[in-house]
Amino acid sequence: MSTPPTAPIDLSLPQWRDDPQLLKSELQARLGEAVVIDASVSRPVETLTAQLLLAARRAAEGANKPFEIQNPSEPFRDGLRVLGLIDELLGKGAAQ
Repeated sequence: MSTPPTAPIDLSLPQWRDDPQLLKSELQARLGEAVVIDASVSRPVETLTAQLLLAARRAAEGANKPFEIQNPSEPFRDGLRVLGLIDELLGKGAAQ
């Protein structure tokens, strides 16, 4: 029997916003498997969170592991747009 996938990291939970070190640790712990982020938050992404996600995406790609951001809300997209990271984190063409 296969192992069930790990639940996505839900960015709407206040623990990630309140303690970025906790988010960093969680992302690092998941780099050996698929990293899935639920970005259906109702607010723009914070700069530090976006930087952590970008570093995790690059680390996952370097290790040939999947990294996916699911359900990016408009406020999340807007935050990435302002930071100039929307293409880096959501893929080319996501800015439209």
